[in-house]
Amino acid sequence: MILEERKLQVFADAFRFDLRDEAYTEDFAKLWTREAMKEMIVVGHLMVGIMTIRNTIVPVTIRHLDSYPNKVVQSEWDQIVECSINIRSGALVVFGNEYFPEAPRINLDPGKYGLQICWGNLDSISSDGLEGDDRYQVSLWKSDEPLDIRFVKRQTT
Repeated sequence: MILEERKLQVFADAFRFDLRDEAYTEDFAKLWTREAMKEMIVVGHLMVGIMTIRNTIVPVTIRHLDSYPNKVVQSEWDQIVECSINIRSGALVVFGNEYFPEAPRINLDPGKYGLQICWGNLDSISSDGLEGDDRYQVSLWKSDEPLDIRFVKRQTT
């Protein structure tokens, strides 16, 4: 069951946006290896970085669920990845390149959360890279067990 759903427009400057605990302050630039960029995701303890295919404002849906999302239709998505994140502060920040204090926040109980990240319509981008129907969805749920990064479906290029 969906506890909360937020449809956001996130400025994916540098072709990415981050999900991070509000208290996260580390520089995770070193985590963005060539391999991580190819896989379109980087996972840290208190943050997850998600690559986009446009360097502009992109639609991101955040769904807070009461349990694991069993009914995702794989054919609707180009890539699906599962992992986890720790929330210590009680707030998950969805951060592109906005002014950090104004970035959207999802209030959560502190603890471990499973994440399912979906990328859709990745082949819909215009030749100049500015227009497209790409979309991104993040489902999260409270989970006592940390999830190792797992590719449910990989983008084919």
